[in-house]
Amino acid sequence: MKYVKKYILIIVLFHISINLVFANDQTYVIGIGAGGASYKEKPEFFYDSEIITKGGNINFEWYLFNSIGLGLKTVSLQSSDSVYYNSDGTTDGEQGTYQPLTIDSNLITINWIVSGEKDYSRFGLTFGAGNSKLTKMDRDGVGYSSSGSATSLGIFFDWGADGFGARLGYDSVSNSFGEFKSGSRNVKNITGTGGLGYFGLRWAF
Repeated sequence: MKYVKKYILIIVLFHISINLVFANDQTYVIGIGAGGASYKEKPEFFYDSEIITKGGNINFEWYLFNSIGLGLKTVSLQSSDSVYYNSDGTTDGEQGTYQPLTIDSNLITINWIVSGEKDYSRFGLTFGAGNSKLTKMDRDGVGYSSSGSATSLGIFFDWGADGFGARLGYDSVSNSFGEFKSGSRNVKNITGTGGLGYFGLRWAF
């Protein structure tokens, strides 16, 4: 127990000393991240090849009131790439890839730095609302899409002084689409929820 207490004390002192040395005032933050994702839609109509597995985000944050700020964020949830072959009748043909499903959410956000407003490491929350677009793509390049609304709740941990740093976070996304037409399929009143766990780079100034 004595060694555990010493270990915890060292970590706390290290964290405090870093924040004292690298304290900063980040008014603007630009970031990009990528990671694994999941999604569940109602009613269920995604094919197995359209299961959401990955995603990314891009964000801009402007902290007008110290720990409170506004921002813009795009969260993109995507299925795994599908592989196909173009046969010319004599060989196996040329291999190609396409992305069967993408759900993009464009959000206006309110951001709150819960802890570490002027420190080297910062912990925060983000709330967002905006529009979204669901796109299904066939291997021949023909796409079908539907527009709707989106809301988001995110959590993040930043580290780095002014300039380049890193961000670890999670974005939850909820979407609503009125109607989706894809060939002979016509699905109405679509809702869905998903999430993106990501690691990214950010530039603060």
